[in-house]
Amino acid sequence: MLAARQKWITLDEAKGWKVLVQRPDSIQLSRWAGRLGENLILEAVVGWAGFQEDHLVPGGTSDELEWDATLWRVWIADNPHFWDAIIDPMMEDLRARNQIKEVTKGNSQPSSHGSGTTKKAKSPRT
Repeated sequence: MLAARQKWITLDEAKGWKVLVQRPDSIQLSRWAGRLGENLILEAVVGWAGFQEDHLVPGGTSDELEWDATLWRVWIADNPHFWDAIIDPMMEDLRARNQIKEVTKGNSQPSSHGSGTTKKAKSPRT
């Protein structure tokens, strides 16, 4: 069932970087209200492909790295230019499935960063 909620998003085609995202369930959406963008970046990414040690660590090897959630959190926090590439397709998927209503009941539509009506994420902490 979880695999049905997963899809790959390309971050950098030249480097072959892709992340595996998992669409949140209704309980997660409820918990993430107000910080949706941040949680989509930090919690909904559940895997990667094409990431090599030397891409992330100066002087590292060209070995492809196994998924590491802690390393992901550190790396993505330092690379905000990739946030929209993750948030935007996930928000589109949530809207298409009408799941976004569960986050916004009685409130304004969330943006990809959790407040207002803007689609673009400026910071996952706002």
